[in-house]
Amino acid sequence: MDKEKLLEIHEDIRDFIRMNIRTPVRRFFESLSNTIKWLPVIWTDRQWDQIYLFIIMRKKLVLMRDFFNSDYAMAEGAKKRAKEMDRCINILNRMIDDFCYGEECYDKLNKKWGKLEMTSTPIEESKYYKANIFRKYADTPEKREQERKELHECFKIEEQEREKDYDELFNNMRKNVRGWWD
Repeated sequence: MDKEKLLEIHEDIRDFIRMNIRTPVRRFFESLSNTIKWLPVIWTDRQWDQIYLFIIMRKKLVLMRDFFNSDYAMAEGAKKRAKEMDRCINILNRMIDDFCYGEECYDKLNKKWGKLEMTSTPIEESKYYKANIFRKYADTPEKREQERKELHECFKIEEQEREKDYDELFNNMRKNVRGWWD
């Protein structure tokens, strides 16, 4: 057998090992690693509301961002793409937290009128209680009416801030998602 034939056989064996042994084993361990990374998210997932969808989206974007920031990414502009993903992650964090919207407005309201307090009183001849929700400094009908108007203003601000994040997240994804590949 000549030297060229032996080299050809050697290359065929190497290609066979790479395609039929090394690559499947590497993919198995990569899949195992992904399963471990995703398990806490999937374990706590519920079908109740959008927050769980946002948690899944955030996890995927965090994993992708970390990859695009790594030395393994080969795409040109990978760091720029990672920053685009990071912007989405930051918005998703606010959406998941959900209590941050209108925060400044509610803080002002609490300083002016006092924090919401609640007491309950039994309803006569019943096993139920009446909830009394009030603010310490909204102690007259006129003040309660003013506090209520200001509270509704906070509701509007909260919704505007939330909608702004929804628009920014999905517009950012619509604009960039097709470039998030390696």
